[in-house]
Amino acid sequence: YEPLSDTERQRAVEDAESEGIFPLSDKAVSPWR
Repeated sequence: YEPLSDTERQRAVEDAESEGIFPLSDKAVSPWR
């Protein structure tokens, strides 16, 4: 599928961190970099 845009990726990272899923944002976004 299409890679997330910067805005979508940042929103997903923030949502994940708020839920405590990804303690490290770098690890969360690395698949899309």
